[in-house]
Amino acid sequence: MTSLTWVHGDDVFRVGEFVRSLQRRLAVEVVDRMPDGVDHDTLAQSILGVSLLGGTKLIVAKDPVCLTQASNPESLRFLESTVSSIPDGHFLVFISTKSVDGRTKAAQFLKKRADVHEFTTFKEWELGKVREWLTAQAKARGIGIASDAVDLILDTVGFETGVLDQLLGTLRVYAGEASRIDVAMVTSVLGARSGSIFRLTEALRANHKVQVVTELVALDEDGEEPVKILGIVASTAHQCLVTLEMMEQGRSFQDIGSVLERHPYSIQKTAPELKRAHSVAGLFEMLNRLHEIDVAFKSGAISESGMVPLIAAAVR
Repeated sequence: MTSLTWVHGDDVFRVGEFVRSLQRRLAVEVVDRMPDGVDHDTLAQSILGVSLLGGTKLIVAKDPVCLTQASNPESLRFLESTVSSIPDGHFLVFISTKSVDGRTKAAQFLKKRADVHEFTTFKEWELGKVREWLTAQAKARGIGIASDAVDLILDTVGFETGVLDQLLGTLRVYAGEASRIDVAMVTSVLGARSGSIFRLTEALRANHKVQVVTELVALDEDGEEPVKILGIVASTAHQCLVTLEMMEQGRSFQDIGSVLERHPYSIQKTAPELKRAHSVAGLFEMLNRLHEIDVAFKSGAISESGMVPLIAAAVR
């Protein structure tokens, strides 16, 4: 591939997914993420400084001034001179999340010099493409997914990739040791019955206690396995705790996503609500209570039938 890549489109989730996969594929040793809307001088310094750091460097620039002000002659000169000076073995990625006019001189320059990739929101007539994408996402998580399960997900949730990936993560946890997601799992998680695993996890993240208890009771009445409910609740609380702890440490959403095996965009999207709704101390206490329930069940101190009320009490 060339040293310059241009990624654009309104599907922010897939744009971010592509950049992450590019980083892994190139096996880069240093990633320099420029601030959004980076100016010419700052970007030029990063490009010219690659040889000082050693190792393979990937520079990621989202909506840089040289593209958002593409009609500016200075921007075009910057693209033609500075971008052309990227040392061999190093890589620059431009990300455009805003509308792109392909007729501008800057766009024409990039089309000639860069590897260009476009990721626009899936349309209603692109069912085949989104089915392939969802199946590939499941495979990347180490699990298969039945064709009719894919159809049920898309019929119920739609084509928004960030939501689909988040749902797939919940399904992966729900599946446990199973090697394949089937319709019955999707039905349970999405809540074709009165209770919904998916609504439960969303309510947990937002700390909507009344809805959490409502979903727990409904799932119990629907005959959902209490052990599975406990696992889902504990997994969700753990993800929230790790996210908050790493945010307090100043870690990036990319770092958090790598640890949790979640997409950084999904974490960034829910981060403000998570900070308002939870605290590290509160989540730590909740996980301790859930752990005590798990230990009591495994030791025979409580029966499976008595677990859900205790789970409800633990998350209040």
